[in-house]
Amino acid sequence: MTELIPDSGVATDQEDAVPPAINPSESRIAKQSSTASSTAILFLRLARTHDPRLRDRLIVNNGGLVRHIAFKLSNGSESLEEDLIQVGNIGLIKAIDRFDPSRHVKFITYAVPTITGEMKRYLRDSTWSIGVAREMKELYTRIPHAKAYLTSRLGRVPTVPEMAQELKVSEEELLRAMELTLIRYTLSLNNPVRYEDDEGSATVSDGLGRSAPSTVDEYIDFDLDHAIGELKPNERATIIGRYYEDMTQAAIGERLRVSQMQVSRLHRKALMQLRERCPR
Repeated sequence: MTELIPDSGVATDQEDAVPPAINPSESRIAKQSSTASSTAILFLRLARTHDPRLRDRLIVNNGGLVRHIAFKLSNGSESLEEDLIQVGNIGLIKAIDRFDPSRHVKFITYAVPTITGEMKRYLRDSTWSIGVAREMKELYTRIPHAKAYLTSRLGRVPTVPEMAQELKVSEEELLRAMELTLIRYTLSLNNPVRYEDDEGSATVSDGLGRSAPSTVDEYIDFDLDHAIGELKPNERATIIGRYYEDMTQAAIGERLRVSQMQVSRLHRKALMQLRERCPR
């Protein structure tokens, strides 16, 4: 049916009118809504029939969620990402088996914490080269989040007392947790390395000097982690900040609430004490 728009003289055909184009965001929302609806239907059917094929379909359909979380937690490490995907799939299966569609909660709301929890437990328990108490591991993993939160809120790098207060631990406990960076990962002597003028392959062990046995024994007996641990808290913080967190003296000064000159003095004093403990 054709009608005339008043005062315009332009004819339009309502039946042949073209609907407005859907923008990308609307299309994405519609797709997500459709996916959520499909998932809800599958869960209702699974609860009624207990058909294992429906369970398998839910696992396959939500594989992308596992991969997305694994990518975020792997920090760019492909091998770690693959491990996390395997662990995350276990979390996904647990979430599917435990999910109750009668509670009227979206599956993704229930699944994300379950999958993430499995991955974080794996990171906490399986990626340490040396055994560390669980409480210290958990504190260690909370430090980056607390630092980022306080930096955003304060507009500067937080101090050790401020971070300790945010994490509800003592300054000594916080510094001990920060020192875990020194022992979390170890390097195999068979790891390949490349020197500037060396076109062939070499390993870490190839770079070790052939000193007299007594000298080697002295260096093996020297425990750098223990020596750093014996420093005073502020001196220890300058060493950890400078060499393990790649912080500037200004940033370390903000954290310790001291001037840059004081940081320089603390740093020199700490290095002198470490040199005195190092075998000559």
